[in-house]
Parts: sequence; structure tokens; C-alpha cells
Amino acid sequence: MVAALQTIEHTPVIASEEFAVFIVDDDQSYLSSLGYRMMKENPLHNYKVHCFSTGEDCMHHMHLQPKLIIMDYYMACAQNDSLCGAELIRKIRRARPETSIVILSGQKKAGQDLETTDEESYYYLVRDHATYESVKKILAMIRKDHPIH
Repeated sequence: MVAALQTIEHTPVIASEEFAVFIVDDDQSYLSSLGYRMMKENPLHNYKVHCFSTGEDCMHHMHLQPKLIIMDYYMACAQNDSLCGAELIRKIRRARPETSIVILSGQKKAGQDLETTDEESYYYLVRDHATYESVKKILAMIRKDHPIH
């Protein structure tokens, strides 16, 4: 069993301000794969990736002040009454309104069942072969202090 919090460490080089990135997904292999790739291809060593398998674990670590949260909106929360989807987004917004949110999904378009209080409060990515490239662009914008809200 994978621990709830996985921090993928790196050796820092002289870098600009380091920031936290959270990935929240109940698919352990995808969670580990995306987290590993993000750290491996982080030439400036300016962010640290924290991986969580539940919304609750993500919220328990908000003291790390993430600049970006990449989350699976459709986690299997109905099965175990876990925090996910619109409720997780609302809690993130209450705790850190300045944090950028990226929703990952296998759906080609944001579905009508994607309930949020503010449709402009997140960035939607289809989980496919181009996902990582899109995440890299978002990280580049955050590095330049142009967060997506």
C-alpha cells in the first residue's frame, strides 16, 4: 500500500523560490508516474511535488501552501464517502483562494456533472498522452507568477 503522502525529493540547485505542487488522484500508478515525471523534468528545481490519494489527505497538508493542485475530479469518492469533486474544490478555495487548480479527467469535455461554484476557478485537462505537456505550460505560467484562478 502506498502512503497517503508521497514527497518526491530532489537535490536543489541554486533556484528561485521553491513552491509546492499537489497531485490528488486515487489511481496510484498514475499518481506516482505523473509525480515522478514532474520532478525528473524539473531543471530549475523550483517546486516540490506532493502526491495524495484522497482529498482529505490533500486538505490536511494545505499548510504547505501549494501554488498548484492537480486533481482527479472523478475519484472513487462515492465508494468510501471521501472528499472529492466540487466539495474538494470548494474546500481548497476556502483554504487557499490563490492556489491554481487543474482538474484531470478521462472525459473529453468538462461534463455537466462537473459541479463547481465558479466555472472560471479551474483549468480542465483531459488525461491523455498530452497531459504532461499541458501541465508543464501551467507550471511555466506559475513560475512567472501568472497563476490560473
